[in-house]
Amino acid sequence: MSFGFEPCRHLKHIFPSEITQLTINIEDKSILPHLKKILNAIEGVSIETPRKKLKKSGIEKAYEDIRAGRVTHNDNVAELFDAFGI
Repeated sequence: MSFGFEPCRHLKHIFPSEITQLTINIEDKSILPHLKKILNAIEGVSIETPRKKLKKSGIEKAYEDIRAGRVTHNDNVAELFDAFGI
């Protein structure tokens, strides 16, 4: 009689740290159905579709502006007011 430990399938949801994720980038989308079929045939492997971000936060938009060079520089407050027409 053996009392070895074998993890149960339902414990994967309780202990998610035991799940390893792998990201695969595929250039040729025509192989995707075949790849999905192969991966689904392997026990313990599941395919999760990527979640799309709905909306960028304000700071994400600000960093995007900085990277794109959409920034201004003023030497003093008077120049800033002049730029705004105040």
